[in-house]
Amino acid sequence: MQPNTHKKWLAIVAQQKQSTLTIEQFCTQLKISPSTFYQRKRELTILTQPDSSFIKASITQTVEVETPVPPIQLTLGDVNLTLPSQTSPQFLAALINELSL
Repeated sequence: MQPNTHKKWLAIVAQQKQSTLTIEQFCTQLKISPSTFYQRKRELTILTQPDSSFIKASITQTVEVETPVPPIQLTLGDVNLTLPSQTSPQFLAALINELSL
């Protein structure tokens, strides 16, 4: 239903509710068929009903997720060296330099 048509029919249905006329009498005055009135009223009811399958979500708190970083593994021949992932690049460079001598 077009927005203007939607507004127009909302007003018509509201007018009929406020009037003391039956739907048939009201439709006769407006020169519309009662079946059209009922159809439009049904469409408006469907359009204005909340969708029960939709749940509005809102953020209540922010949580930082920390992804664990695996440790650094150095292997030289039969020797395995495990260092924490926070080990500085400068220390690693110095260590590798010393091991290669």
